[in-house]
Amino acid sequence: MNERWTMNRIGFVNFWLYDVDEFTFEDGKLLLRGQNGSGKSITTQSFIPFILDGDRTPSRLDPFGSGDRRMEYYFLGEEGKEESTGYLYLEFKKQDRVEYRTIGIGQRARKGKPMDFWGFVILDGRRIGDSIWLYKEVGSSRIPLDKTELKRALGDEAPFTDVPGDYKRMVNKYLFGFGRAEQYEQFIRLLVKVRAPKLSKEFKPSKVTEILNDSLQTLTDEDLRPMVDAMEKMDSIQGTLEQLRRAAGDIRAIRNEYGRYNRYMLGKKGQAYLTARKAAIQAQAQRDKQELDKADYQREQSQKRNEEKAFRERDRLAAVELESLTDTNLEDMDAKLDKARSDEKEEQRRKARIEERIRKSREHILDCDRKMRDLQGQESLGQSEVEEEKEELKRIQETMRWAGHEKVLEIVEACDVQRAGDVMGELRTYQRAVAAGKGTIEKHGRDQR
Repeated sequence: MNERWTMNRIGFVNFWLYDVDEFTFEDGKLLLRGQNGSGKSITTQSFIPFILDGDRTPSRLDPFGSGDRRMEYYFLGEEGKEESTGYLYLEFKKQDRVEYRTIGIGQRARKGKPMDFWGFVILDGRRIGDSIWLYKEVGSSRIPLDKTELKRALGDEAPFTDVPGDYKRMVNKYLFGFGRAEQYEQFIRLLVKVRAPKLSKEFKPSKVTEILNDSLQTLTDEDLRPMVDAMEKMDSIQGTLEQLRRAAGDIRAIRNEYGRYNRYMLGKKGQAYLTARKAAIQAQAQRDKQELDKADYQREQSQKRNEEKAFRERDRLAAVELESLTDTNLEDMDAKLDKARSDEKEEQRRKARIEERIRKSREHILDCDRKMRDLQGQESLGQSEVEEEKEELKRIQETMRWAGHEKVLEIVEACDVQRAGDVMGELRTYQRAVAAGKGTIEKHGRDQR
């Protein structure tokens, strides 16, 4: 983005033959056509360079360099007006966006007296003829604003001065930005030189040299020394540059070969990676299958153990039945069979009782754990109450000076509830006696009064 300011519009208010007029630039350029004596030179010389530095020296106002015309002429005219006020302004615009900045000069000429001067810069984007006017309308007449009225219209934020030197510094600061005032003055002198009439007919190298010598500051040896030193170092820099170029070529060759080697090794490593990845995928698939087989085997083994246990129980019952069948005494055999069955039921009931006792024991353990937490909470609360009792005893002792204070502290710290109750009873009796004595003393005091 181009941040340079470009001339966009010039305007006159009550200046020379202009009442309220303005000229618009096209991309910073303005073409004025007209016959000789039509006012082209006066129009341009009124702005360049006067609007840039406020210097109204007669020789600066005339491109031919004469001192025939003074600034008062453009205000009072040949008729010899007694007084006149007018304005010149130049509006700038950023090339790539809609942003405006305006500089202007107001002057008041009075016959036989020095001219008044004031200059201003509009920084907030307001435009003359749009949101700010340099004149006021009284009936059908347009009367230019005086210095006080303009300053009020611009506001306190707009830079304003009545000193030409300060105005020049303001223009440089807000538009051109030269680092030193001398640089801005050289720029103005160059503009004065190049605006000379018929310069294009004499524009030869010797004339350019003359213009530059007259407008630019002469360079001292101190100014030229950096350039001379730089020229002396150019050969050395050129040699170093050639060496660097050769070294760069060598480095490029090495880089190319090394790149080929890296690509080859990368291909080998990539191939090895793909092979290892394929083997890893196969091993993972085999491992997953083995995990599934292992789970199936564990389920089958558990099922076999349960079946084996059932078979053993059936074998035991079958052995008992076989023993009873081989016994000649059928009654004994039946009794043994019934006893075996009864033993089996008793064993099941015993197992159920054991499981019930285990359940109750777990519940008892949980209940004991809850009671223990409650007791711990009560113990902490009791400890807090003991500390509060000790503080209360200490406060009472400070007031009553009771001889049993140390004994009570020992009882409270030992948590002896019975003894603590007895002693606290004695303490309350002592407190009542003290309170009664205190009341008697106070009554006696009142009777005495």
